[in-house]
Amino acid sequence: MTRSSAPSRSLCCAGFIALLLLASGCEERERQATSGPAANTQEISAAPGDSAEKPPAILNPAKRFPGLNVSDRAPDARLTQPGGRSVSLRTIYANGPTVVIFIQGSWRREDRAFLSAVQVELDAIRAAGGQVFAISPEPIEVVERMAEDLGLQFYALSDSRDEAMTGFHVAFDTSKDLEGPEFEFGDVVPEEVSASGSPLLPGPSLFVVGREGLVRFAYCNWKPQDRPVASEIAGFVEVHR
Repeated sequence: MTRSSAPSRSLCCAGFIALLLLASGCEERERQATSGPAANTQEISAAPGDSAEKPPAILNPAKRFPGLNVSDRAPDARLTQPGGRSVSLRTIYANGPTVVIFIQGSWRREDRAFLSAVQVELDAIRAAGGQVFAISPEPIEVVERMAEDLGLQFYALSDSRDEAMTGFHVAFDTSKDLEGPEFEFGDVVPEEVSASGSPLLPGPSLFVVGREGLVRFAYCNWKPQDRPVASEIAGFVEVHR
């Protein structure tokens, strides 16, 4: 009788521990299901190479936040510059740490305000060794007018083929049924103002790409008002110059 009591107590303890682990696992799954996706914000010195999980080129905002991860290789893409000529992103990266800012368009008040704030910090960003490129899906003529209106002294380019936004994995399809004020465009019909004529828009995102072409800082979100403070950009560049 005495010999059998120890195994019984062990079985009871094991059963109790198993119940605790099961309850803990259920609680964690419930927490993840109700909390939703977290913003993709990364700034680390990661080992070179692509991350294991690649987001799709066109994202579903209900399921995940946009953007490549730190240490991913930044894509090459052909962009349209003032005057209508094409320029390669790979050529741009080679000139030093590159701040890549995706905007949805000159019609978006938050985008214009952020670019104006970046202009104020431009000297500090350049002193840190960085260069700034804003990328819009609008035709280059519209982008040029916006840059002139805002007095921008950094490059503003047109993603006229949607190559940059899909390459950085920040594109979403505005023709889908999306909920939230960040997906309300007022009188703007994205495919009518887009250079490519597609319904794609980029999520408001900011990357720092190193000279070697790897993403060194990434901030990606669906809400334009949640971008980093412009005065922080020089610090991001300085760390990864």
